[in-house]
Amino acid sequence: MSGKARISILDGFRAVAIISVMLYHYFSRWIPPNVDVSLYPYGTRYDYFKYGYLGVEFFFVISGFVIFFTLERTKTWSVFWQKRMIRLLPSMVIASFLTLAFFSLFDRSGLFPASHDPKNLIPSVSFVHPGIFNHLFNLDLTYITGSYWSLWPEIQFYMLSSVIFFLNKKRFLMNFMIISIVLIALDRFILNAGGALGSSMGPPGFYTEFISNGFNLITYLPFFCLGILFYRISSDRIRGTRTSPFIAVCCSVLALHVVLSGDVFAVRMIYSVIICTFLVFIYFPRYLGPLGRTPMSEVGESSYFLYLIHENLGVFMIYALGRHIWPDSFLMPAIVIASLSWLSIVYTRTVDMPVNNWLKTRLIGVRKDQG
Repeated sequence: MSGKARISILDGFRAVAIISVMLYHYFSRWIPPNVDVSLYPYGTRYDYFKYGYLGVEFFFVISGFVIFFTLERTKTWSVFWQKRMIRLLPSMVIASFLTLAFFSLFDRSGLFPASHDPKNLIPSVSFVHPGIFNHLFNLDLTYITGSYWSLWPEIQFYMLSSVIFFLNKKRFLMNFMIISIVLIALDRFILNAGGALGSSMGPPGFYTEFISNGFNLITYLPFFCLGILFYRISSDRIRGTRTSPFIAVCCSVLALHVVLSGDVFAVRMIYSVIICTFLVFIYFPRYLGPLGRTPMSEVGESSYFLYLIHENLGVFMIYALGRHIWPDSFLMPAIVIASLSWLSIVYTRTVDMPVNNWLKTRLIGVRKDQG
């Protein structure tokens, strides 16, 4: 299978991830006990997607795979960050202002108060956890839309991986894995120590507050690590070289850690499926061919903007319009998923890609065919 086809399968993975997150937000997120009163006209009738939020972890594995690919094809640390910001920032700014404008105009009932407040643009367009601003400047910020939270772990991962990579490109994988495994082990030790002490005071309590108030990469680091390892294994297979025992051991240990970190059996099974899906992608990609075809690849290609706009906008449309369109059916969320997917595909083709290519050419001299 060609490299282009393989990347199309990754877009298919993104489509699966974003659709699972949308199903979670449109059927399971906004019902009791998560909120006092269901925001869906169909109530809890279709609450089958309460684990759909794990699509975000799937995104993190994909990100680890893609970022290692990107790092290997980038000459300097500054160019890497320019390319990342060109990729992320324009759509975030557009999505944030679009959400703010939409809710300021149409949400008369105050369904999502955070989406009305201009000051919440600060953590949204900066990608920085609002807890950091709140702690440093005694503010009361949150995200314009709750799903923006996952961009901050991504930014932290970019920082950690890019610094380690450009300090020593040849030893990047070994250095990154050693540092990551040490951090993950320390995290487990500190949290277990806190549980054994049975107190929120002292170092464990301070540590958990530090993590929850911003620097939360370590919580999701195993998923990014798996993505990096999967990329290396995939590259070795394409080149016909043998994967080193170090990589195989790291992959096995981290995969086991991820699966066992699931708090219930269903979560552990979903983590196992994510891992197995990547292994099939590496060793038997032909079986995943349908994921690389339209419309799945198109949805995946536009998944970033779709992720940014889908939650509050989609739930508001279901809340406001669903009561008038078969309120007890899943027709309205299906219409919302299809409509926002179409909008995101059009936006990606007509706005995002041209803007990205123009900025890359102007700012860092990267042509379209150079990524």
